[in-house]
Amino acid sequence: MPEKREKKAPLVAELVETPATLKGDKRRGRKQWNPTPEELGKIEDLAGQGLTVSEICESLGFSESTFYKHSALRSDLSEALKRGQARGRAYLKNALFQKIKKGSTAALIFALKVRAGWNERIRLVPELPEGYGHAAAPAPALPEPLSDEERIDNAAEIFRILEEAGALQAGAPKPGDPAPQ
Repeated sequence: MPEKREKKAPLVAELVETPATLKGDKRRGRKQWNPTPEELGKIEDLAGQGLTVSEICESLGFSESTFYKHSALRSDLSEALKRGQARGRAYLKNALFQKIKKGSTAALIFALKVRAGWNERIRLVPELPEGYGHAAAPAPALPEPLSDEERIDNAAEIFRILEEAGALQAGAPKPGDPAPQ
């Protein structure tokens, strides 16, 4: 026959009378979060510095799910985030543009790749004119390979252009120079 278990003593929290328990309110947990204007400003500033929503929530001490739940209900919260992100993008674009104006080749190439769709891919197969590629049409003739003399002349011309542009280091070997021993 199973033994009867003793009834456990009530928890201390159940014995304490608080205004909530006196009213019959049994809710527990955290207080509802309502962002203050200072917190909204901080969210906007942190988003402007490029922090993600996760990083913003961590730095302000609330969960990401709390942020998304409240941003769905409060337009001021989502607007603060959007304003900060827009301000951060504007800052980055302005800094990139200033570098381009100062002559930064790397910044110019980056802007062309990202904004203008430019790429540096080398095409290994020449584009065929209309009508080629079908069984009835002959394949286009490939150019004859360059002779060693033509390659040296072409390389010398490239070095001359680079030297005029000031893009060569002083003392760089040129085509036709004897190899260092």
